[in-house]
Amino acid sequence: MAQSTLRVLIVEDGLERQAILKNLFREHAWIMANTAKRANRLISVYDFDIVSLDYDLDGEERGDVVAEFIKRSRNANAKVLVHSMNKDLDIDWAWVFKRGE
Repeated sequence: MAQSTLRVLIVEDGLERQAILKNLFREHAWIMANTAKRANRLISVYDFDIVSLDYDLDGEERGDVVAEFIKRSRNANAKVLVHSMNKDLDIDWAWVFKRGE
C-alpha cells in the first residue's frame, strides 16, 4: 500500500532539531515556522494533518499559544506532536491526547 503524503507544520526554533524534523518528515509536504506568530499565521490559512510543536520556543510567545490557537482554528482536528526540553509544561494534555481516539 502506498503511503499518502501528509501536510506537516514544523514549529521549531532550534537549528539542530529543525534538521532532525525535516529529515523525519522528508517524504511529506512540510513547512517550517520558527516563531509562534508565524505558526499561527500558517495555521489560520492552511490545512495540516500534523503539527510538530516545540513548546519551548524563543521569543515573546511559546508553544502554548500555538496549541491554544490550534484548538480554535481550522486545524482543530490535526494531530499535534508536542516536543520540548522544558520539564514544566503547562499544556492541556487531555486535549492533545484525545486526538488519537
